[in-house]
Amino acid sequence: MMQEPWVSAVVTVSVPANDMASIAPVKAHFTMAGFEVHAPLGSSFGIAGPKSLFESTFDRVLLVNDTDLITSVTTDAGDVDLPLDSLPEDLRQVTASVRFIEPPPLPFGLS
Repeated sequence: MMQEPWVSAVVTVSVPANDMASIAPVKAHFTMAGFEVHAPLGSSFGIAGPKSLFESTFDRVLLVNDTDLITSVTTDAGDVDLPLDSLPEDLRQVTASVRFIEPPPLPFGLS
């Protein structure tokens, strides 16, 4: 049996990095949803989890390309940004984006 891909994204908040009163509820939301949540770095923090958790949380089908040297993740529409519709209104107000990290370009035209 093949193991489900584990993916990660960066959550960026639209409040100052020292506004922990606004950031903490966003982190708690993702923790309670089952994501692995990482410590903030400036105005962002990472979340990680199985592909199916992202799909059920954000109501999007994900495409994981792991055939190249660097794995990339997008929605089935090719987007790296996930919709924020599923977040509660108070969290949408302080969340700027939830985005998959785009792989850096490889030198010498490798892919």
